[in-house]
Formats: sequence, structure tokens, C-alpha cells
Amino acid sequence: TRWRRVELRKIDWRFALELVGMALLIMSVIFLAVQIRQDHTLTRAALGSQTVELLNELELTASDPNFAKTYEKMLREPDSLTDDEMIQINSYLYGAKMLIERECYLAYRGVFKTCRPFVRKHIHHFFGSRYAQSWWRVNRQLDRTRPLDEWIQDEIEELASDSKSGELKMIRDGI
Repeated sequence: TRWRRVELRKIDWRFALELVGMALLIMSVIFLAVQIRQDHTLTRAALGSQTVELLNELELTASDPNFAKTYEKMLREPDSLTDDEMIQINSYLYGAKMLIERECYLAYRGVFKTCRPFVRKHIHHFFGSRYAQSWWRVNRQLDRTRPLDEWIQDEIEELASDSKSGELKMIRDGI
């Protein structure tokens, strides 16, 4: 027992406190990393929820009886749209475009891994018609400030040959 007492007295208490401090610092960094990861997960969940809400708002707009008639006219006879009807359709398409750009911006900022699945899932719905594709091209020419549009433009150009576009046409025609 005497030998242990001597050994304890020889311990450099300053060094021991530094070791304890480093251990606490490492534990704090680990705790912070866990908190940041949880916060990132919660942020992604909240933003995903907002996306669903925005999609629902666009769907509610499209299901409004007055707008639905205009939308159907845009699908069947886009050349016969009046100026007022075009303004309605353009506002709807602009909302869809902003939603797509929002998702891609969030992916660009690292909130989501990518926005491609979201875009591929919804682009046919919003931009599957001849009028909407034309609207996209004109809008893209007028607004060159958004760099995320390049590959989305490629997706829209592929819609004409895409089987999903044919599927939409069959649904629209009631087949």
C-alpha cells in the first residue's frame, strides 16, 4: 500500500487534467456531430413536407372547376386559349417551375442528395403538353439567371419521345 501512495503522489495532476479535458472535448465534438446530423434530418423532413404542401396547392389549383376547364383547353386546343386563360395557365406553370427549381436548389445546397427523382416524377405532369413545353422554352430564354435549368431542359425535350408522354395522352384522351 505504501508503494501505491508514492505512485499517486508522483502523478502529474496537470497532465491528468489535460487528458480529462481532451476526453471531454472529444465527447463534445461527437455530441455536436450527432446534433447536427439530427438537425439536418429534421430540416430535410420539414422541407420535404413543404414540398408536399406545395404540390397539393398546385393540385388544388388544377382541380378548381374554372381552372380545370382552362387546363383541359390548354391540353386539347392550346391555340384557342384567350389572353386571360393563358395568364392562368402561365401562373400555374410558373408555380410548377418554381417548385422544381426549389427542389434542385435544395439539392445543390446539400439538403437533398439530388432532385432528379422528384423532377422525373413530376415533370411529365406539369410539362407534358405542347403548350407547357413551349412555355418552358420561352421562359428559359427570358430568364438566364438560373443555372439549374440545363438538365431539366433536356428532360423536357425528351418528353416528346418518352413513353410517359404517350401514357399521359392516352389518359387525357380517355383511352
